[in-house]
Amino acid sequence: MKTPSTLGRFFILKLRLVFIIKDLSFSIAEKKYADAENYFNQSLKVYSELNDVRNSVICLINLGEIMNFKIEYPVALVYFRSAMDKAKSINDEYLIKMCFYNLAFAFSGQQNYKEAFENLYEYTAINDSLSRKDMMNKLAELAQKYEFESKERKIKLLNQEKEVAIQ
Repeated sequence: MKTPSTLGRFFILKLRLVFIIKDLSFSIAEKKYADAENYFNQSLKVYSELNDVRNSVICLINLGEIMNFKIEYPVALVYFRSAMDKAKSINDEYLIKMCFYNLAFAFSGQQNYKEAFENLYEYTAINDSLSRKDMMNKLAELAQKYEFESKERKIKLLNQEKEVAIQ
């Protein structure tokens, strides 16, 4: 349970994030990568203080992407590998997929096509798996809706037959 003092600290950290993200959006729009890098590092620090691993991973991925834009592939790889380790620690398939994609891009930029291919292969495998899961969930949802509506129609018909029989 959070105490009033930890709630206050939590609120202050979240408020800091609001201002960081506002400034970050302007920096990215204006291609001010040094500023964007600074804001992502600030966000990363706040998310680490909040023990928010998922958003820390997102910051690391974004920092890696900035390095890719700046053609600093070795630094980008450090960020993406760190993001991958954290994404695997929380078993977030979507973030793992994004790490593989970005690793492939960085390796390709270094002309290390073997590593780029291997990471792109892993990205594709996870992407297909996630797409299949999503499709199965949608099919299950449609089947459930069909069954529900079918039962509702039967109940409605039975009620109508009952009313006709009573009259």
